[in-house]
Amino acid sequence: MYTLTEAEFRKEAEPMLKRVFVDYDFTNQPFSSAITERRIVYPCGGSFDEAIPVKVLVSAATEVGDEGCYITSLWEDEGAPRHCYVSLSELLVGYGDTTGNDNQMIGINLGMDIYELDSVIYSAQGRWGIMMCHEYCGLLGGSPDFMAMIESGVPSFNMQVYDFFERYRGFRESGIEPTLGWLPPLLSHIYGQEVAKVMLAKSHLGCSLYKSKQNRDA
Repeated sequence: MYTLTEAEFRKEAEPMLKRVFVDYDFTNQPFSSAITERRIVYPCGGSFDEAIPVKVLVSAATEVGDEGCYITSLWEDEGAPRHCYVSLSELLVGYGDTTGNDNQMIGINLGMDIYELDSVIYSAQGRWGIMMCHEYCGLLGGSPDFMAMIESGVPSFNMQVYDFFERYRGFRESGIEPTLGWLPPLLSHIYGQEVAKVMLAKSHLGCSLYKSKQNRDA
């Protein structure tokens, strides 16, 4: 494992990142057009392993030919590294706090906060990536075979988006009205507009979000 300077990131890692995510703002159609298999996964409170176990992601990445991945923080923290490379074996034992051995932890070894809400972990070959968002969800995309292996290893994979919706239903039921104008475009970007409308209707958040957006655009 090693950190990258900004110049090294631009040369070495960013081309791989851009194969998956062309924009780092999750509300602004972030996925590359080359990534056709996309999902919202939840919860991702800075790390992804509650939604996607690390061993499942590492297994899928290994099967599609990866040996390592990059981690990039989307927030600038003056003086601290923002980018690093880790092998998949290092990710497996050093991402989650499961080994009880601090010497194997990535963040401790590199002096980098790898659990920030706005961060990206992505294939060193540009075959998959997961963006952790400050809405406590993750945007996961990858090649069809990679995503099929994730689906096989995570029974809740395709239903996690509905758990994500429950977060906002809870806000509404407690009297807080969240601002969700960004949600319909994001769902359309990931699942397609017609599927997204059905999903919102099933979520009880309602297709009124689409109507309000159309009224604003008129």
